[in-house]
Amino acid sequence: DSTNGTILPTDERDAAKFFNDALNIYTVTPNKTNLAINAIPATVVTDTINLSVWSYDSTSISTKHHKISFSEFESIDPTVHLFLIDKFLNVVTDIRSTSEYDFMITTDVNSYGNNRFKIVFNNTNTSIPTGIKKQKIVLYPNPANEKLYLQSVDFSSTSIEYVIYDLMGRVMMSGNSTTENSISLINIDTLEKGNYLIRVMNNNQTSTMKFVKN
Repeated sequence: DSTNGTILPTDERDAAKFFNDALNIYTVTPNKTNLAINAIPATVVTDTINLSVWSYDSTSISTKHHKISFSEFESIDPTVHLFLIDKFLNVVTDIRSTSEYDFMITTDVNSYGNNRFKIVFNNTNTSIPTGIKKQKIVLYPNPANEKLYLQSVDFSSTSIEYVIYDLMGRVMMSGNSTTENSISLINIDTLEKGNYLIRVMNNNQTSTMKFVKN
């Protein structure tokens, strides 16, 4: 339930969330109630729902590629804008324009839990929620052993170009890495243990990040 943009405690139309052993996706009310079904009335201005991603056992969170699917919008006024906000990647997705959202859970605690995703129902003329910056590139694991992963929905082509430097500025590796589901894999097994910088070029944008090789 909700009023004036604030989601209220549960009522008889809601259904509590019962956790399974796999990954769980559910909504969370302001009073910390976990819901599998969260019924809200028609949006007047803006309503926001927290969408949680969690494992029954948080020590064994499934660190891999996942997907959220969207469907059955018939009961929602077609003039209401629907957005998924990914706070980990700082990106907004127009739910009505896509049926799926791919995401990766990493060892970073901010990539899962109660604070990564929000669903916004917006009935105003503002089509995109404010305060969301352009998505960053996520690098993991860090420290890394033999493989380094890069994730970003900004990867617009089938490959990225990269250069790896040591902290003296010497080029240690360079090349191209294919992308699939917005994720690129780079084999770093030939690198010695130490601290490095990786420069990533894609879609006329350049990002530089630091990582540690174990």
